[in-house]
Amino acid sequence: MNIGGNRKSLEDGPAGRDRVGGGAQGGVRLEGAGAAIEGVFRRDWLVLGIDPGEQGAVALILAYAGCDRPQLGELVDASDRRTVRRLVAEADLVVIEGQQASPQMGVSSAFRLGQAYGALQEAAAAGARGEVMIAYPAVWRGAYGLAGGGKGKVDGVELVETLLRSRHAVSRHDQADAVLLAWWGWRTRLLARAVQELQGEGQS
Repeated sequence: MNIGGNRKSLEDGPAGRDRVGGGAQGGVRLEGAGAAIEGVFRRDWLVLGIDPGEQGAVALILAYAGCDRPQLGELVDASDRRTVRRLVAEADLVVIEGQQASPQMGVSSAFRLGQAYGALQEAAAAGARGEVMIAYPAVWRGAYGLAGGGKGKVDGVELVETLLRSRHAVSRHDQADAVLLAWWGWRTRLLARAVQELQGEGQS
């Protein structure tokens, strides 16, 4: 489903009341802000999460202030360069997982990972209309309390199933990571910035 030009239909769906991974506000308190916060609640954002990985996945979500879970629009393989370029151009924020070759990786695997990572960075830099940020696993996975290794991958898939209220939302851990990257980026960058701007206006 292409949500780039169809935000209204997604906003009409139920937002839910789940508090997953710290909640939509990411530690920013919105309660009691009064009329000054009304402008934030009228805003929505498209956020693209990119997990380069060896296979890799890309997820586009819609999020808006007051929602407790994202609305998933598109979920594609990172190798689908044409779709990735289109989604990059639609997103208000692109969040790419930072990659580092591990000692356990073979030379060919590390080379393929480097190629995929570089190509996605290039696509984002060339076509993004919004901000592009790099998020390293220790930071964004730590925010969700996800460990590394196989257990962390399983836990990430389960977290996304809870977040999206669907047992079939994702089928692979890289897909789950792409969704979680986008949700984390929205909470920590776009929503937090909007609230800070409003708080600044209220104090001026």
